[in-house]
Amino acid sequence: MPGNKNTPDNWSNEAKLATIIEASGLSETELSEYCRSKGLYVEQIKAWRAGALSGFNQSQKQSLASRRQQQADRKKIKKLGGGSKSRLEKKQAEKLIK
Repeated sequence: MPGNKNTPDNWSNEAKLATIIEASGLSETELSEYCRSKGLYVEQIKAWRAGALSGFNQSQKQSLASRRQQQADRKKIKKLGGGSKSRLEKKQAEKLIK
């Protein structure tokens, strides 16, 4: 409908995810019927699914990069600490990295 702002592409991410989950176990015929009943196109659900998976993969890559950065920071802290036993010196070394 022209002027209708509640089109499927404007749905919230939560609503799109719920739709992806509802449609996940359907055959092609059932999926087509489901889409007709919801006013959707099969291509929309496929695009939403691809976008969700892409976001998930990106999140995994960021987590891996974050873990690697934390490991590098720990090594720097140990190196800056120089074997000192003082907690104060270790905290100061941590502050230098940040």
